[in-house]
Amino acid sequence: MEDAAIDTAQEILNALQRSNYAPPELSWHGGDAVVMLWSVGDMTYAITVTDGEWEYVARRGHRQLRIEDSLKVDRFAIGDMR
Repeated sequence: MEDAAIDTAQEILNALQRSNYAPPELSWHGGDAVVMLWSVGDMTYAITVTDGEWEYVARRGHRQLRIEDSLKVDRFAIGDMR
């Protein structure tokens, strides 16, 4: 796993903690990204974090509602994912 992806993931985890959200389940794919699996209410999110960027897929049930990619970590806002 790349150190830069870990650093970026830590920034996202810190933002979640500051907003009093429960931490996500952590996973990975390959060796260059951190994957966070997270639920809020009836929504589930798969957040993929790389060096300074993140992307996510938002689902309700089995239906994909939103997908965004190439987002800068300094613009991480959980409210934007809804």
